[in-house]
Amino acid sequence: MIIDISLLETGKVKKLSFEETYNEKENPFDDADIKFLPEFKVGFTVDMAGNDFIVNGYYCGKLILTCDKCGEKFNHIFKENFLFVLMYEIPDDLKDDVDVILIEKTKKVDLKEKVRENILINLPVVNLCQDNCQGLCMICGTNLNKIKCKCGVEQMNPVFDEALKIFNK
Repeated sequence: MIIDISLLETGKVKKLSFEETYNEKENPFDDADIKFLPEFKVGFTVDMAGNDFIVNGYYCGKLILTCDKCGEKFNHIFKENFLFVLMYEIPDDLKDDVDVILIEKTKKVDLKEKVRENILINLPVVNLCQDNCQGLCMICGTNLNKIKCKCGVEQMNPVFDEALKIFNK
């Protein structure tokens, strides 16, 4: 995902485009324990905006996530857009902005880590296989989405017994 800014500056091209499709073997997120089904796509265009450059892009595909409540694997359709600004000099008020990238003297910018970071930031905070996931029985560990166990509905984790005594006074 390396952008050669000099191509835009010289006027040889008016717009740069990039699109890449990853398969399971080329998983750039393997170290973050993110699995995806084949055909995870990343694409973007780069346009000049005065002395700066605008990177407008997207990524999409199906991720394989693990439900936080029941532990089952499920497919999650993941699609997000991103926008970066490439600058030779970053003003003080933008120095902490993660979407502003400094252009090095080589005039080449590798967006791989920035796109990867953006994907990781936009992953769901809570992974649920379905909105009404019942989770696991606290007593026997049965997946309550599949079958109802005989442990009883009103079972409560004993850790909360003392707190309940306070509220039940």
